[in-house]
Amino acid sequence: DGTEGNPYEITNAAELYWFANEVNNNYGFNSWAKLMDDITINENVLDENGSLNEEKSDTFEQWTPIGEDNDHEYTGTFDGQNHTISGLYVVSTGDYAGLFGTVFGGTIKNVGVVNSYISGNDDSRVGGVCGENMNGTVENSYNKGIVTVTGSNAHVGGVCGVNSFGGTIENSYNKGIVTATGSKAYIGGVCGFNNNGTIENSYNTGEVTVTEAGW
Repeated sequence: DGTEGNPYEITNAAELYWFANEVNNNYGFNSWAKLMDDITINENVLDENGSLNEEKSDTFEQWTPIGEDNDHEYTGTFDGQNHTISGLYVVSTGDYAGLFGTVFGGTIKNVGVVNSYISGNDDSRVGGVCGENMNGTVENSYNKGIVTVTGSNAHVGGVCGVNSFGGTIENSYNKGIVTATGSKAYIGGVCGFNNNGTIENSYNTGEVTVTEAGW
Protein backbone atom coordinates (compact mmCIF):
# COMPACT_ATOMS: atom_id res chain seq x y z
CA ASP A 1 0.00 0.00 0.00
CA GLY A 2 3.00 2.32 -0.28
CA THR A 3 3.62 2.71 3.43
CA GLU A 4 7.00 2.27 5.13
CA GLY A 5 5.98 -1.12 6.44
CA ASN A 6 4.43 -2.26 3.16
CA PRO A 7 6.13 -0.44 0.25
CA TYR A 8 5.08 -0.83 -3.37
CA GLU A 9 7.06 -3.63 -5.03
CA ILE A 10 8.02 -2.65 -8.58
CA THR A 11 8.88 -5.55 -10.86
CA ASN A 12 8.54 -4.20 -14.42
CA ALA A 13 8.31 -1.07 -16.58
CA ALA A 14 4.52 -0.88 -16.41
CA GLU A 15 4.61 -0.83 -12.63
CA LEU A 16 7.31 1.84 -12.65
CA TYR A 17 5.11 4.03 -14.88
CA TRP A 18 2.20 3.34 -12.54
CA PHE A 19 4.27 4.49 -9.58
CA ALA A 20 5.31 7.70 -11.35
CA ASN A 21 1.66 8.42 -12.12
CA GLU A 22 0.71 7.70 -8.50
CA VAL A 23 3.23 10.30 -7.31
CA ASN A 24 2.49 12.88 -10.00
CA ASN A 25 -1.27 12.66 -10.23
CA ASN A 26 -2.76 10.74 -7.30
CA TYR A 27 -1.19 12.32 -4.22
CA GLY A 28 1.28 9.49 -3.79
CA PHE A 29 4.19 11.87 -3.20
CA ASN A 30 5.00 10.33 0.21
CA SER A 31 4.86 6.73 -1.02
CA TRP A 32 7.52 4.15 -0.28
CA ALA A 33 8.64 1.80 -3.06
CA LYS A 34 11.33 -0.73 -3.85
CA LEU A 35 12.61 -2.33 -7.04
CA MET A 36 12.41 -6.09 -7.20
CA ASP A 37 14.37 -6.52 -10.46
CA ASP A 38 16.34 -4.66 -13.13
CA ILE A 39 13.92 -2.74 -15.36
CA THR A 40 14.27 -1.72 -19.01
CA ILE A 41 12.04 1.06 -20.36
CA ASN A 42 13.41 1.17 -23.93
CA GLU A 43 15.94 -1.01 -25.73
CA ASN A 44 19.03 0.47 -27.39
CA VAL A 45 18.53 4.12 -26.41
CA LEU A 46 22.29 4.50 -26.76
CA ASP A 47 24.19 3.07 -29.72
CA GLU A 48 27.40 1.04 -29.64
CA ASN A 49 29.43 4.25 -29.31
CA GLY A 50 27.47 5.44 -26.29
CA SER A 51 25.61 8.16 -28.24
CA LEU A 52 21.88 8.66 -28.62
CA ASN A 53 20.47 6.20 -31.15
CA GLU A 54 18.80 8.93 -33.19
CA GLU A 55 17.54 6.56 -35.89
CA LYS A 56 15.23 4.94 -33.33
CA SER A 57 14.49 7.94 -31.11
CA ASP A 58 11.02 8.45 -32.61
CA THR A 59 10.02 5.01 -31.35
CA PHE A 60 11.17 5.44 -27.76
CA GLU A 61 8.60 5.76 -25.01
CA GLN A 62 9.07 9.02 -23.13
CA TRP A 63 9.64 9.01 -19.39
CA THR A 64 7.99 11.57 -17.11
CA PRO A 65 10.08 12.00 -13.94
CA ILE A 66 8.75 10.86 -10.59
CA GLY A 67 8.01 14.14 -8.80
CA GLU A 68 7.70 16.00 -12.07
CA ASP A 69 7.28 19.55 -10.71
CA ASN A 70 7.00 21.73 -7.60
CA ASP A 71 3.40 20.67 -7.06
CA HIS A 72 4.39 17.00 -6.88
CA GLU A 73 7.71 16.87 -5.01
CA TYR A 74 8.67 13.36 -4.00
CA THR A 75 8.90 13.04 -0.21
CA GLY A 76 8.93 9.27 0.22
CA THR A 77 11.64 6.61 0.11
CA PHE A 78 12.61 4.73 -3.04
CA ASP A 79 14.95 1.76 -2.58
CA GLY A 80 16.39 0.31 -5.78
CA GLN A 81 17.81 -2.65 -3.85
CA ASN A 82 20.92 -2.43 -6.08
CA HIS A 83 18.92 -2.87 -9.28
CA THR A 84 19.19 -0.75 -12.44
CA ILE A 85 16.74 1.17 -14.56
CA SER A 86 17.82 1.35 -18.19
CA GLY A 87 16.48 2.91 -21.35
CA LEU A 88 15.04 6.11 -19.89
CA TYR A 89 14.38 8.59 -22.69
CA VAL A 90 13.59 12.12 -21.55
CA VAL A 91 13.38 15.20 -23.76
CA SER A 92 11.98 17.63 -21.23
CA THR A 93 10.63 21.14 -21.64
CA GLY A 94 9.81 21.39 -17.93
CA ASP A 95 11.85 22.51 -14.94
CA TYR A 96 13.11 19.06 -13.90
CA ALA A 97 14.38 15.94 -15.64
CA GLY A 98 15.77 12.62 -14.45
CA LEU A 99 14.53 9.34 -13.08
CA PHE A 100 13.16 11.65 -10.39
CA GLY A 101 12.37 15.31 -11.03
CA THR A 102 12.28 17.08 -7.68
CA VAL A 103 12.77 15.47 -4.29
CA PHE A 104 11.92 17.29 -1.06
CA GLY A 105 13.02 15.58 2.14
CA GLY A 106 12.75 12.17 0.48
CA THR A 107 15.29 9.41 0.00
CA ILE A 108 16.51 7.69 -3.16
CA LYS A 109 18.96 4.86 -2.62
CA ASN A 110 20.61 1.82 -4.15
CA VAL A 111 19.65 2.47 -7.77
CA GLY A 112 21.56 2.82 -11.02
CA VAL A 113 20.42 4.66 -14.15
CA VAL A 114 22.09 3.10 -17.20
CA ASN A 115 21.94 3.28 -21.01
CA SER A 116 19.63 6.29 -20.83
CA TYR A 117 19.28 9.72 -22.43
CA ILE A 118 18.01 12.57 -20.28
CA SER A 119 17.84 16.14 -21.57
CA GLY A 120 16.52 19.53 -20.50
CA ASN A 121 16.54 23.14 -21.64
CA ASP A 122 16.49 26.73 -20.29
CA ASP A 123 16.49 27.09 -16.48
CA SER A 124 16.04 23.35 -16.00
CA ARG A 125 17.51 21.08 -13.34
CA VAL A 126 18.65 17.82 -14.86
CA GLY A 127 20.35 14.73 -13.46
CA GLY A 128 20.50 11.02 -14.13
CA VAL A 129 19.01 10.11 -10.76
CA CYS A 130 17.20 13.36 -9.92
CA GLY A 131 16.83 16.91 -11.18
CA GLU A 132 16.89 18.57 -7.75
CA ASN A 133 17.35 17.20 -4.25
CA MET A 134 16.06 19.60 -1.59
CA ASN A 135 16.77 18.54 1.99
CA GLY A 136 16.60 14.91 0.89
CA THR A 137 19.11 12.09 0.49
CA VAL A 138 20.54 10.38 -2.58
CA GLU A 139 22.77 7.49 -1.57
CA ASN A 140 24.46 4.49 -3.13
CA SER A 141 23.20 5.52 -6.58
CA TYR A 142 24.81 6.18 -9.96
CA ASN A 143 24.42 7.23 -13.58
CA LYS A 144 25.91 5.56 -16.66
CA GLY A 145 23.92 7.34 -19.35
CA ILE A 146 23.85 10.68 -21.15
CA VAL A 147 22.66 13.75 -19.26
CA THR A 148 22.51 16.94 -21.32
CA VAL A 149 21.01 20.43 -21.40
CA THR A 150 20.65 23.20 -23.98
CA GLY A 151 19.79 26.83 -23.40
CA SER A 152 20.68 29.26 -20.62
CA ASN A 153 20.93 29.04 -16.82
CA ALA A 154 20.51 25.25 -16.73
CA HIS A 155 21.83 23.05 -13.92
CA VAL A 156 23.07 19.60 -14.89
CA GLY A 157 24.92 16.79 -13.13
CA GLY A 158 25.45 13.11 -13.69
CA VAL A 159 23.71 12.14 -10.46
CA CYS A 160 21.81 15.32 -9.56
CA GLY A 161 21.33 18.71 -11.18
CA VAL A 162 20.95 20.69 -7.95
CA ASN A 163 21.57 19.62 -4.36
CA SER A 164 20.07 22.24 -2.04
CA PHE A 165 18.78 23.29 1.38
CA GLY A 166 20.52 20.60 3.41
CA GLY A 167 20.34 17.89 0.75
CA THR A 168 22.85 15.03 0.89
CA ILE A 169 24.47 13.03 -1.88
CA GLU A 170 26.66 10.22 -0.59
CA ASN A 171 28.37 7.08 -1.83
CA SER A 172 27.27 7.84 -5.38
CA TYR A 173 29.00 8.29 -8.73
CA ASN A 174 28.72 9.20 -12.38
CA LYS A 175 30.37 7.34 -15.24
CA GLY A 176 28.11 8.79 -17.93
CA ILE A 177 28.46 11.74 -20.29
CA VAL A 178 27.36 15.15 -19.01
CA THR A 179 27.10 18.07 -21.46
CA ALA A 180 25.73 21.59 -21.56
CA THR A 181 25.40 23.88 -24.57
CA GLY A 182 24.21 27.44 -24.33
CA SER A 183 24.99 30.17 -21.82
CA LYS A 184 25.72 30.13 -18.08
CA ALA A 185 25.35 26.43 -17.38
CA TYR A 186 26.01 25.04 -13.92
CA ILE A 187 27.54 21.64 -14.53
CA GLY A 188 29.36 18.87 -12.70
CA GLY A 189 30.06 15.18 -12.91
CA VAL A 190 28.18 14.30 -9.72
CA CYS A 191 26.19 17.51 -9.17
CA GLY A 192 25.74 20.65 -11.25
CA PHE A 193 25.12 23.09 -8.39
CA ASN A 194 25.50 22.42 -4.66
CA ASN A 195 23.58 25.05 -2.66
CA ASN A 196 24.02 24.52 1.10
CA GLY A 197 24.06 20.76 0.64
CA THR A 198 26.54 17.99 1.41
CA ILE A 199 28.30 15.71 -1.06
CA GLU A 200 30.56 13.02 0.34
CA ASN A 201 32.24 9.78 -0.69
CA SER A 202 31.16 10.36 -4.28
CA TYR A 203 33.07 10.64 -7.55
CA ASN A 204 32.95 11.21 -11.29
CA THR A 205 34.91 9.48 -14.05
CA GLY A 206 32.59 10.48 -16.89
CA GLU A 207 33.21 13.11 -19.56
CA VAL A 208 31.93 16.58 -18.67
CA THR A 209 31.80 19.33 -21.31
CA VAL A 210 30.28 22.81 -21.27
CA THR A 211 30.04 25.70 -23.73
CA GLU A 212 29.85 28.46 -21.10
CA ALA A 213 29.94 27.83 -17.37
CA GLY A 214 27.80 29.80 -14.90
CA TRP A 215 29.40 32.10 -12.36
